[in-house]
Amino acid sequence: MTNNELSHEERLLRLYTIYSQDEYELIKALQNYLKFFSGLILATIGGAFFVFEKINDSTIKSLGLLIGGFFVIGTSFLGYNAARSNYRRQLESIVKRFKIECLLGLDNTQKYCHNKYMIDEPLILERYRKDFEPYEKRSSDEFIKERLKKGFMLVIIYYYSLTSIMGLLLMSIGVII
Repeated sequence: MTNNELSHEERLLRLYTIYSQDEYELIKALQNYLKFFSGLILATIGGAFFVFEKINDSTIKSLGLLIGGFFVIGTSFLGYNAARSNYRRQLESIVKRFKIECLLGLDNTQKYCHNKYMIDEPLILERYRKDFEPYEKRSSDEFIKERLKKGFMLVIIYYYSLTSIMGLLLMSIGVII
C-alpha cells in the first residue's frame, strides 16, 4: 500500500508512531551523552589528582593540572551543548507528537466514552494539555525556548557549571604550584 492509498488518519498514525519512537531514541541518546561526558570529565579529574599526588616535579605537576583543568572546562562545554541540542530535539518531537494527537482526536473525551477504562478521560494526559495551553496563540518555538530554560535542562546546566568550576579549581591549583 503506497502513501497515496492511505487515509489521512492512517498517515497521521504512522507519523505518530515515528515521533513516539523518536522520543524514546532521543531519551536514550541523552542518557548516553551524559554518561560519556561525565565519564570523560571524571577520568580527567582523576588523572589530574594522580598527577598531583605521584609527580614530584612542580613544573610538570603545574602543567598537568592546567591542561587537566582546561580539558575539563572544554569537555563540560561540549557536554552541555550536546545535551542541550538533544533535549531541544526531544522537545520538538514531543510538540509534534502532541499536535498529531490533537489532529487524531485523542483529546476528545466523547470519542472514547464507550470504553470502560476511559470514561470522560482523553488519551492525552492532562499535564501535557496544561503545559501547552499557554502557547495556543503563540508558536511551538516559544514553548521549546522556554522549556530549555527550566526543568531537566536546569539540572544539566548546574551539573556542567559545577564541572567547569572544578576545571577552574584545577587550573588555579596548577598556577599556584
